[in-house]
Amino acid sequence: MSGGDLLVGTDRAAARAWEVCLGTRRTNPDACSPDGRWVDSRSMSARWRVEQRPGGDVLRFDWLDESIGLAVSEEIAAEDDGLRLRFSARALGLASGIVAARFPIVAIDYQGQGGPAAELVLPRGNFGIQCRDCGAFAAMYPGIYQTMPWFGVLKAQAGLYLGAHDPRGAMKRVVVSGPRTPGYSFFEIYPEDSGAVGNAIEPDWSFDVTPVCAERGWPALAHHYKTWVSAQTEWGRAPLLRDRNDIPAAVRDGAWWFVHSIVPEAGIDLLEQGTLRWRKDFADLPTIHHWYEWHTPGMDRGFPTHRPSRGRRRRSPDFRRTR
Repeated sequence: MSGGDLLVGTDRAAARAWEVCLGTRRTNPDACSPDGRWVDSRSMSARWRVEQRPGGDVLRFDWLDESIGLAVSEEIAAEDDGLRLRFSARALGLASGIVAARFPIVAIDYQGQGGPAAELVLPRGNFGIQCRDCGAFAAMYPGIYQTMPWFGVLKAQAGLYLGAHDPRGAMKRVVVSGPRTPGYSFFEIYPEDSGAVGNAIEPDWSFDVTPVCAERGWPALAHHYKTWVSAQTEWGRAPLLRDRNDIPAAVRDGAWWFVHSIVPEAGIDLLEQGTLRWRKDFADLPTIHHWYEWHTPGMDRGFPTHRPSRGRRRRSPDFRRTR
């Protein structure tokens, strides 16, 4: 895709449209091991066709290889404001299942055709990142390090938004290569029955790739996500917090929403210390503390188990007294 001086696409020599980790219930999706292996679109022959549908033509690619034990489909539809991409995969073998899938895999040319380098924009932490000299980022959504499932690029008059438009907000990993570390960027998604024989990833939502006007800067990217959320999600259609009467007043009247990410090893001690320090330094500021990763492992993709960190039950009353 090309927009002005901004170029986004795939490295034709490495041309991967997607990657799938095939493994067992023991396989860790981050490393695709033990018992796992990555399979990508270069490993299988593709067939394509154009399908006429009520909403317009759809370009569909299908990969099928029974010896590998995998069937994958990708659909690309052109909308007024950009592209909508859909992905699905099903395990066919008798010994392994799908553990994770990466899609779409894109390479961003931050230098483009001369001029100033492009900027990466990423919602991260309590604020966000906009940079020309940063490296790579990888984080789980939803969480403190990836508060929304999108990222974007701005250069001169051109901008590009890439987002995972999942109305249910299921867990996924966002991996982005910045200007200082050229590489690949993608979303990593997971099946609920990770590694089960014959399982599938078949999301009923799309990945959105949309040009934006770079003159508006990062708000243009954020506004595109907000527009989708407002129209297509339950939480986006809900009233503003200040207008709701079904939540505690302390939440409704909070002036600052502070998110924490507490690794289980540090546990509630670190959260309690941070909360007490905040109350001391900002005693008159109504604050909401949003706590991620209280369980072990921090982001559990081996559903349905979430084990509270050691000592949490014993220390929870202490934490509640700090409110």
